[in-house]
Amino acid sequence: MRNKLIFISLFFILMAGLPLSFTLYGTQTSPEKPQTEQSADSEAEAAARLCGSGFCDEAVKAAAIIARTNAAAGSGSGEGAGDISDKELYERVKNIYHSDEEILSYSGKPVFIPASSCSSGSTEKSSSLEYLDGVASPWDAFSENYSGALSCEGVSMSGIDYLCRTGMSAEEALLWYLPRLRIESECKG
Repeated sequence: MRNKLIFISLFFILMAGLPLSFTLYGTQTSPEKPQTEQSADSEAEAAARLCGSGFCDEAVKAAAIIARTNAAAGSGSGEGAGDISDKELYERVKNIYHSDEEILSYSGKPVFIPASSCSSGSTEKSSSLEYLDGVASPWDAFSENYSGALSCEGVSMSGIDYLCRTGMSAEEALLWYLPRLRIESECKG
């Protein structure tokens, strides 16, 4: 009888500790990525959310520069939260994102860059972000997302894609929309 009581007591102790052991050890089915790799992947996801699936590689590079800049500015990279449904686009973005280290800066510091899928033919000067000017973006009229009522501060991603398809580099297209900013290499510490 004593052995049965010991067995039952041990059984209950083990059963009480089982959920804790799953929490501590059982839920990690794969090794965790280092924080910097997780961060870079989330920034690549943010860049993918800025792109259309048909964007050319230079426009994807511009989106990667915007996402990297926003992360360096501390603006986070989780904008447009949700899963990336176009896995091929996400892999393309990841490859381009990890192949470069450029960011945009204003007065030597990375700054937040707002981006919209399209504008109404021009971007607007920002009242809160002194480094954003309004610029012409007439090529947005070629986008399927075009509407004369759209408001856009910062960068029109359809415009970036159009400019890159017509021969501009990602950097040149970004500087069209962001003439007060500079392109710099990000220093990774």
